Amino acid sequence: MISLLKNKLNNSALLRNYILGFFNLLFNLLLLNQFQYLVFINIDSNIRTDLSITISFLIGISLSYFLTRRFVFRLDDIRGSLKMYLKFISTNLLNYFVPILIWYLIERVYIDYSIYFFNTVNFVIANILFPIKFLIYKFFIFKKE
Repeated sequence: MISLLKNKLNNSALLRNYILGFFNLLFNLLLLNQFQYLVFINIDSNIRTDLSITISFLIGISLSYFLTRRFVFRLDDIRGSLKMYLKFISTNLLNYFVPILIWYLIERVYIDYSIYFFNTVNFVIANILFPIKFLIYKFFIFKKE
């Protein structure tokens, strides 16, 4: 059973990407909550949410790039090229602009929402975007030439 799981993990970039994506999502939610409810607590909620998403995006994107290169696509050079990094960032702008747009729409209706609602919405957004980004990574960014 364990060897079957190891074999699947070794042979499936998609499975490795989901595992890494899960940890990245948890890390990003941790950052979002820290910024939203601790660091920027005294800032108006409309600006605070955008600011929290922006700061956590900037921190998370760089970490995600290096981990994706190393653990998902198993590339020897963890750094890659500036061109590849910029492509990765452009793909991940989905993770930036989609939540900003959705939260803009939500905050037009709900002024005050719970931490549970905040995390659930961000979790759903991330999971909708996840397979789309993987396909872009695989076929356009980290393709082996």
